[in-house]
Amino acid sequence: MTDITMDSRYATMFGYTQEEFESNLELEIDRITKSLNIDRISLLNKIKLWYNGYRFHQNSESVYNPVSLAKNFESGGEFDNFWFETGTPTFLIKLMKQNNYDLSSIEKLEMDKIGFSAYEIDNLAIEPLLFQTGYITIKDYDPELALYSLSYPNREVKNAFIRFLMDDFTPVRKELAASHIAKLYRAFKNNNTDKEIILIGAAFDQQTRNIGEWLTEPLKS
Repeated sequence: MTDITMDSRYATMFGYTQEEFESNLELEIDRITKSLNIDRISLLNKIKLWYNGYRFHQNSESVYNPVSLAKNFESGGEFDNFWFETGTPTFLIKLMKQNNYDLSSIEKLEMDKIGFSAYEIDNLAIEPLLFQTGYITIKDYDPELALYSLSYPNREVKNAFIRFLMDDFTPVRKELAASHIAKLYRAFKNNNTDKEIILIGAAFDQQTRNIGEWLTEPLKS
């Protein structure tokens, strides 16, 4: 059996490249631009931000999630976390919680090629599981050190994964996660320090303080 996970010959097999997306779905793109009253470039940039980013070899082009693209067009151009409707990362999140995994490291992971295949049934490594299941992907490669930089592929995956993490790591249910993050965003935007402290304290106890700091860090910049 041959593992084709990081084989450059198959790196774009399971998604649409940019050229494939624009040429094969041109009519759908035109339809959505008209219905949303948005110019083509702005629409393509937003779709790329939400649903592109999967990269399975350091020299390959990133690809779009075909399921999410189809759902986006079917809904008339609504941007949502469609991929998570096909399944939830319950096993992964429980494993991360059991191992006190540093959630802030997800966006700054570095591994060599051996790390992608580190599977031991009695000691499951979280990073290769995250990669194989599509929650992180290759963002960059350092040939001198033979190191891969990894992170979330796109906004869809990051948004949805954070909601599920909040459900397990904090008292905030995933159904209310978006609302809570929005309140934090408004508090930071309005420099309402007292409200920031109250909101963070309401969501995160001392044991889960690290996820609170991680989730709110991007809002400070």
